[in-house]
Amino acid sequence: MSAAKETTERILDAASKLIAARGYAATTTRAIAEEAGLNEVTLFRRFTNKAGVLAALFERIGARTAGKAAAASPEDESAREALLRMARSEIAGAVDDGGVALRLAF
Repeated sequence: MSAAKETTERILDAASKLIAARGYAATTTRAIAEEAGLNEVTLFRRFTNKAGVLAALFERIGARTAGKAAAASPEDESAREALLRMARSEIAGAVDDGGVALRLAF
């Protein structure tokens, strides 16, 4: 993984952790940078502002979950079974992405 990609992931991991614990409004860019072990200028260079970090978190979560439920669909599955499977998949994805996914969903 490149240094730039690693830095981006550190910022997103830190933001995910803090937003899950504190909520979006109470999470500052300074706190995200400190949690990531970087200075705030680095965060601003990558994402411009806190909204940019949030947008990148949405993209990361979406990229991890996009199409998983539909791709796993057996042809002979009933509507009820499909909905239950998709719900389980969404819950598993939220658990994988940590509390931030749940907090953002609500």
